[in-house]
Amino acid sequence: MRQSVGRWKVGLNLENLKLRYDKIPRECAYKSPQLLTQLAQQKTTMADELKLLESVINVLVTGGKEQEEVVPRVIENLKHIEEELKGKKFFGGATIGFTDIALGWAANLLGVIEEVTGIKFIDAEKFPQISQWIHNFCDVPVIEANWPPRDKMVTKLQTMREKCIAPK
Repeated sequence: MRQSVGRWKVGLNLENLKLRYDKIPRECAYKSPQLLTQLAQQKTTMADELKLLESVINVLVTGGKEQEEVVPRVIENLKHIEEELKGKKFFGGATIGFTDIALGWAANLLGVIEEVTGIKFIDAEKFPQISQWIHNFCDVPVIEANWPPRDKMVTKLQTMREKCIAPK
């Protein structure tokens, strides 16, 4: 049986740490339709997540006309994510999944960046699915307990922004 590079690396690390484990062979040739659908959805959402992160950071570190040109990209990326959430509590359905965790930064950081830049991205009327997802995601106790302090994030991002947009 062919072993994936990822499983090989995990095995090496476990052996290096002197941890005992059992190798359980699995049949990789068959992937259920549900798994294929979920993987396709994750790829699409993850691509949108990366585009969103890049555009949000560009809004944070730019000012003036340059910033005005980036804001529409943020809105466009949010529209794609809004579509992925249509009719669902979380990206995977009724419970938090991998995509929710990967996009979790947005639930917290977008509000902080809105505060720092003065630009409103998430509007409950414009993005009702994302607004509800943020609420649902933030209400999960383990998520809520592990957010960094908002005031410290605001201060840190304000300092970063000032350094980036200061005249050189």
